[in-house]
Amino acid sequence: MNLYKLTLRPQSAFITPLKGDTLFGQLCWQIRESFGEARLTELLSGYTANTPFAVVSDAFIQGTLPMPNVPMHLKTGASQQGQLKKLKKIKFINVEALHLPLKNWLSNAKTLESNGLPQSFQGLHNSINRLTNSTTGDAFSPFTLNKYSYPNNSLLDCYLVLDTTKLDLEEAKEIIATIGLIGYGRKANTGHGKFSLESIEKIEPSTYANPNGQSYLTLAPCRVAPEGWNTPQCYYQLFTRFGRHGIQLVHTQPFKQPVMLMETGAVLTPQKMDADTLFIGQGLTGISQAQPQAVQQAYSPVLRIDLGTQPNND
Repeated sequence: MNLYKLTLRPQSAFITPLKGDTLFGQLCWQIRESFGEARLTELLSGYTANTPFAVVSDAFIQGTLPMPNVPMHLKTGASQQGQLKKLKKIKFINVEALHLPLKNWLSNAKTLESNGLPQSFQGLHNSINRLTNSTTGDAFSPFTLNKYSYPNNSLLDCYLVLDTTKLDLEEAKEIIATIGLIGYGRKANTGHGKFSLESIEKIEPSTYANPNGQSYLTLAPCRVAPEGWNTPQCYYQLFTRFGRHGIQLVHTQPFKQPVMLMETGAVLTPQKMDADTLFIGQGLTGISQAQPQAVQQAYSPVLRIDLGTQPNND
């Protein structure tokens, strides 16, 4: 498998955050629409047996990665102890900081203002009755939706681990470009979630990874098997994903079973480091009663980092 970096340019506002597992779900649906269900079934063969054809990361502002979900004392030096309140607001670090021990990352972090983070806002909507072709309810019954948009000329980095023996790079580029053209996530049919694929480049993991690193930084929501980890050196936050079905069932049985995942930015330390590992996690099934063959990406691309502490292998 190879690691690629996609450069995306937002072309509209978004309602659904650009998360790796949701992007993977839309990738599957677009493969089905473009190449047929038989091809998708072939690609998903072995998906839950640790042989995924693709693992997709979240999208990050160009040149940045998520700040790890570790206790503050692990990522601050003695000179920064008086700035904890300010430092807690920093959510992203420069990619170049990965070559440094974790305690040195904050001095290379980007602030919210200089980072060009997306701005959230509320959009006003109302429903149209298709029989009367007009709004319904008193005073048009308006409602609001939370949206976010990126500053002009923003670019995003998204990482893709791809098995090109199953899905070649040109096919992957076509699928991702089509998703951006159609729109991603909620309300894509009203012009939200559009982006263009500016470039895709193969990168060597050593470009970003810390050669002294004994831990993995996850770039997407994931879930790992409990075995094989140095538990005292693992840090993560949990959340519940309330997934939705794609086009076929969206109007009849839209919701899947809730799934608990580790949030992006988890730091996991294996008992034995494999320098060639590009992803960790699991492929989940049993998440939908209406669509038993549905799978959930609980894999995540990873990069090696140096926690600056000696792992406890006892």
